[in-house]
Amino acid sequence: LAMKVLKMTAMLRSRGFWIGIISGLFLLLGIPFIRLFWLLDTRALGPLDRLLFTTHQLPGLPFSLDLIFISSALILLGFLFRNKVKVMRFHFPSFWTALMLFATLHIVFDETIDLNMRLVSHPIVSPLQAILGIYLVLSASAGLQRFSKLSRPLISIGAGSLFILIFHTFVQEKVFILLLRWSHASHLSAIVSFVAAIGVSLWLLNLVKRKRSLSLLLLPYKARLNHLAKQ
Repeated sequence: LAMKVLKMTAMLRSRGFWIGIISGLFLLLGIPFIRLFWLLDTRALGPLDRLLFTTHQLPGLPFSLDLIFISSALILLGFLFRNKVKVMRFHFPSFWTALMLFATLHIVFDETIDLNMRLVSHPIVSPLQAILGIYLVLSASAGLQRFSKLSRPLISIGAGSLFILIFHTFVQEKVFILLLRWSHASHLSAIVSFVAAIGVSLWLLNLVKRKRSLSLLLLPYKARLNHLAKQ
């Protein structure tokens, strides 16, 4: 959907303006749309329900198609600001202002976004918090580039972000449950399990890179070509 919009607006003079308008419309459509298919009762499907659903509830549409408007809006906004992000520099007054506004919104409203649970608790505050959070992360990343000892391990983590995304939940949950059997320090267990999830995910990535058969199955196409060319 996002690619279709980009193709349709390619020849427009005020392309950025229209992409911004369309992104806003997609967000307005997407926020109520994600609730339409969340946890619908599937027992009316009969045998098909028993075959496909263990909880008798629909966990969203297949391939997360119910997220298409929200995800397309985010892709379009990323396209709109891509050049500014590429040349972004850390600016302390802007970072501090964004941080204070971000903290104020959380303290006063305490809204949230959880697309996995199909939850956008406020149509204005939640997206604004997300935008401020993204800016803070990008700004902090631009600042950390000045310090090689800090930036190098973060670059390694970023390079393995796909594997972290795929495997971190499983590892983190298992380690957290295991640690809680030994200790009631839930906050410390959460931190340790988080670090373990990242470490195990990166270890799996290195393991895959060493195995040609696994590389063919699990590495992205370009990364796979580059890796195989080095062998």
